[in-house]
Amino acid sequence: MQTDLPTEHRTSDLSRHALVWALVGTAVGALLLWTQGVAVGGPDGMLQVGPQSSLRPVVERELGQVPVSPTGGHDGQISFGIAVDLSGDEVAPLLGDAAGYRYRRVLYPALASLFGVLSGPPVLWMMFGLAAVGMGLATAGIQMLADQMRAPVLVVLAVLANPGVWLGVRVLTPDALGLGLALLGLAFAARRSDRTAIALLAAAALTKEQFLLVAIGVAIWCLLDRERVRAVLYFVAPAVPLAVWSLVLSARLGGGFDPRNSLDIPGRGIVRAIPNWALAQVDGILAWLTLALVIGTAVALLRSRSRFAASIAWPWIVLALLSSSAVWEFGNNSLRALAILAPLLALAIWGSSDPASARINWRSIGD
Repeated sequence: MQTDLPTEHRTSDLSRHALVWALVGTAVGALLLWTQGVAVGGPDGMLQVGPQSSLRPVVERELGQVPVSPTGGHDGQISFGIAVDLSGDEVAPLLGDAAGYRYRRVLYPALASLFGVLSGPPVLWMMFGLAAVGMGLATAGIQMLADQMRAPVLVVLAVLANPGVWLGVRVLTPDALGLGLALLGLAFAARRSDRTAIALLAAAALTKEQFLLVAIGVAIWCLLDRERVRAVLYFVAPAVPLAVWSLVLSARLGGGFDPRNSLDIPGRGIVRAIPNWALAQVDGILAWLTLALVIGTAVALLRSRSRFAASIAWPWIVLALLSSSAVWEFGNNSLRALAILAPLLALAIWGSSDPASARINWRSIGD
């Protein structure tokens, strides 16, 4: 006669499976980094330093002469610059009125420099490691969620084969690490390990503020389950570190709460960006792919019975509609920003049950 495994055995198996998938995701991330390094002339070329970049003197002081990006540069150089100047004394003036906005996403560069201990090439290698580990955390998180929702393990491909995740890894932006922390936090929230979940979701928001939407989604899910105290916990607690840090930035650099030009009235950003997609070649294809992902997720949610997937994914669809043409014009930007929709879409389609519902258990706050 077949019997269920004791809880401690099942938990141990889940932990081992999550660790295995974390290693798989990290290995895939490392492979992406290696192939990108070969393509751009070496590891330092992955910072995508533009020929006229204001940060080029800072980068070359730390690393020596670096390959120059023919495309004008990308955000990896900004993460590196912040990492070697966490105080903002030198780099913040070079970023102009975007300094507060860029420094708000502080966790990735702060970890890369071990909070200011490292400089030079070790910071670059730490950036590589964190990008790969971020992909590993995201893979482990989606595997844990698939187990909770009785979805096939192949949903991990929504991370491993996700072009938006690949882009975040290869251009050394905070996206991969933020996604990893967010999905892992979401998995712990689904398991009712609230203290761990909140810590991970707060870290995700400090990596990139848009990942605060995951905590908001969990709060909505809790409200739908009439867990009001738990909902307030998730609405408030993950946002506190980001709010405090933004206040500090506003006082020191200005613009700590500035959304820059990333938001617009619903839908206008997409409409304004579409005429440029035909001219952008690869970026245009990526932009159409992002739009298809948004529409596909919305349709799947309307057909899905998963309150969990809907609670987490709808805030991201709202973000997609509110995003400006500055986000939508380049598919590289929009696909990275909305990469989380692919794993949420997979869970909405193949998840056969929501994570187990339960009333607030105060002991779980200490898990």
